[in-house]
Amino acid sequence: MDSTYRDINRQAILYADGGELYRAQCLLRQNVKRHRCLTTLNNLAVFYCENNAVDQNERERDGKWLALHYFEQALALEPTDKTFFAAAVVHYNRGAFAAAADCFEKAFEKRNTEAAAFNCGVAQYRMGEYPKAAACFAKALQLCGKNTRADVLIAYAFAIVYAGSRLPASVAAEVESNADDYAKFFLAYASGDDAKAVQYIKGAEAHFCLPTHAYAVVTELLLQHGKTEQANADVQQEIESLKAQKAYGDIRMLHRLLADSSYRNAQAQAYRYPLFLMRQCCYMDCPTHGKTIIR
Repeated sequence: MDSTYRDINRQAILYADGGELYRAQCLLRQNVKRHRCLTTLNNLAVFYCENNAVDQNERERDGKWLALHYFEQALALEPTDKTFFAAAVVHYNRGAFAAAADCFEKAFEKRNTEAAAFNCGVAQYRMGEYPKAAACFAKALQLCGKNTRADVLIAYAFAIVYAGSRLPASVAAEVESNADDYAKFFLAYASGDDAKAVQYIKGAEAHFCLPTHAYAVVTELLLQHGKTEQANADVQQEIESLKAQKAYGDIRMLHRLLADSSYRNAQAQAYRYPLFLMRQCCYMDCPTHGKTIIR
């Protein structure tokens, strides 16, 4: 790609980073029309992966299908790790976890990166394929840096536990040293150590606002341990918070958690600790490429 197209490409990325999505989209489309190549196709696809399609009046429409359209064309020219990775994100965001896992695996085969291995594990995790997820997270642990190790380790620990295996002592010790109370609480519960989980309830609530379904776990544990007053107080506090948000469906669910033990137990058993993809810049010819973020 000559310097003119390279300059256009970089300017488009700057516009996108600055929130000027229509201008970015126009430049990227022009690049594809004038110089159809791997870089221009990949970058237009990545734009639609990260943003909706926009018109000149800033009206938006879903960009996922446009992203997949251009990814297919880019991959037909040359299958690269960046294109596979970004295509996997699109599949993941539309709930096609098997396709996402396949693309993340192909990205990893092209270039062994922590993010590709980790994300393949997250996709497997979402499908309930916990042994496969654990294997992916183990690969990511071998490649991860200091900043992401705790997140990768926690994911690895949950995959092992949900697979029905016991945590190795070394992994358990490292999790204990590096995880916050939120993760420790759910990991203890998933491991069947209810007494330990109860110790972390307040810490978990202090670290994060628990998602409504997670209250099934909290309520079940407290009631099992005779802490009815605390269970009622915790749920009532959350209900008051939800009233301000007019989240009436969640409020009804919380009332049912207290009243219906079968429902509460089923919700608690079904709950899984949430994992999130590592995101990295997949634009080609971009100075920010390679930065990895868990979110």
